[in-house]
Amino acid sequence: MKRTNALKTSAVLVLLSSLAFSSMAFDMHKHKGEHGKQGYRMEKMLRALDLSDAQRAQIKEIRSNSKQQLEALAPEKKEHRQELQAIIKADSFDENAFLALQNETAQKRQQAGLIRAKTMHQIYHVLDADQQAKFEKMQQKRKQRN
Repeated sequence: MKRTNALKTSAVLVLLSSLAFSSMAFDMHKHKGEHGKQGYRMEKMLRALDLSDAQRAQIKEIRSNSKQQLEALAPEKKEHRQELQAIIKADSFDENAFLALQNETAQKRQQAGLIRAKTMHQIYHVLDADQQAKFEKMQQKRKQRN
């Protein structure tokens, strides 16, 4: 009986920590300045591509739209954290509520990833063929460093 309770407790702790870490990863860009680490790399790459004024304007608009979409997901993150705290502090653990919350969080992360991927797709197609080739070379170089 004690062993079963210990296993259940361990499983709950693992699930809670995975939700906490996924929430932190979802919110990571907020802790790294205005653009986040990914945004900084993007800025650096775009500077190296010698963009025209029209391209800069298009990319600025694309990034602005993306930022608005990502910020629209932010209030739900706070709600999820509050719900998680309520589940943790409850007298008895509601596994179904936790799993439902975990699924919602995963869906929000997926939505954020989709927004970022669409943004990169749009930016890539603003570039001309030479800039795309240069962009790909810079990505390959970055991958080799990591």
